[in-house]
Amino acid sequence: MRAPLIALILALTACTPKPPVPEIVPAAETPPPPAPDPAHLLGAWIVTRAGDTPIQASAAESNPGTQSWFRITRDRIQGNLFCNSFGATYSAQFDTFDAEPPLQTEMGCGNNGNAIESAIATAIDKASGWTIAADGTLALRDGGNTLLSARRPGPDETEYALFGLWKVTALDGAPVARPEGDEVTIAFQRDTIGGTSFCNSWGGGYSVDGNRLSISEPASTAVGCDGDPELFAALSTGATLDFSDPGALVIANNGHSILAEPF
Repeated sequence: MRAPLIALILALTACTPKPPVPEIVPAAETPPPPAPDPAHLLGAWIVTRAGDTPIQASAAESNPGTQSWFRITRDRIQGNLFCNSFGATYSAQFDTFDAEPPLQTEMGCGNNGNAIESAIATAIDKASGWTIAADGTLALRDGGNTLLSARRPGPDETEYALFGLWKVTALDGAPVARPEGDEVTIAFQRDTIGGTSFCNSWGGGYSVDGNRLSISEPASTAVGCDGDPELFAALSTGATLDFSDPGALVIANNGHSILAEPF
């Protein structure tokens, strides 16, 4: 009786399905961080520090309201050191940065202003790399040393995002393709606006309140041509400004729109 019972148990055990062996899935590899994109450099920046010197605090002590700033386009960096404007060509690949020594106007800025200008110009000249931190702070670096720090203009500093020369690349959604030297341009300075239209030169005064542009009736040469009526309709008081893309500017008004890029 014992032998048949053992045989029955063995038979039942043989029929019982074995639990599945869990599949071993290899852990997913963590993807490498994305390579720095030089396109993130484009647009306007306000200098906050050059070396160990906090620029805004120093500027306020010497000349309240003075701001050191620059705009980066695809191949140029230009702006205001303190009381002098400057410009230089540069190249950036991934996290590298290489600028020519900046050329600048030569007004005297006082001892403090001159020191600020020298620190900023030296930082731009000597920088060999760049990073943008999670809080948006730009650092121009040389090895492990931060030579210059800068931030994006705030909501009440729209003028710094405007300053400089812009090339119109589209009008009412249609591309604007012009020969070199005959581009349609818009130039914003501290309180004046001007440029070249499709066949005229023009200029006027302007002010900005948030994303609203108020512009005086621009004085213009009087050659008649296609494109100018639409351009000047957009460039009139009440126009809205869109800086959502730091490498572009959109001006819209009266059913017309201008798309421009730093020039």
